[in-house]
Amino acid sequence: MKDKNTLYSKMSKICDNIMKCDPFKYFKKIATIGSGGFGSVFLVEHLKSRRHFAMKMIKPEDESDLEDTLTEIALQNMASKEHKNFIRIFHSFEYKDAFYLVMEWMDGGDLSTMLKVIPSEISEPVIAYLIKQILLAIHNMHENSQIHRDLKPLNVMLST
Repeated sequence: MKDKNTLYSKMSKICDNIMKCDPFKYFKKIATIGSGGFGSVFLVEHLKSRRHFAMKMIKPEDESDLEDTLTEIALQNMASKEHKNFIRIFHSFEYKDAFYLVMEWMDGGDLSTMLKVIPSEISEPVIAYLIKQILLAIHNMHENSQIHRDLKPLNVMLST
């Protein structure tokens, strides 16, 4: 990627917060919990505190992917500080041409799995609560002139 430095200077506010080192100096991989076109997601444990986090690994293939990755980091950082319904990014790393986002671990899985496992057991008040929380998050994004672009049950994470 020949234009990496140009992108970094354009987005220097967020890039300054990206640690340029091996994230596995600080975290131990416990399991792979997802993978797809974006990369992989691992359940990790912080070596000192023993707390669990989700770590998303993204390998940008070109300048466009890199810009999308840096934009995702910036938007998620901003959104999670402004609203409780966004997963927080605690740390971000760049190491060996990949980015690693250390995020809040949502132990309840995703809404898609919940709908498949217990579809007829979800009560109307629970459905109303879930929809309200999703709409509050979307409203917050729209108030900040942002759109999600990939809202689907698989991307709605739950906590217990």
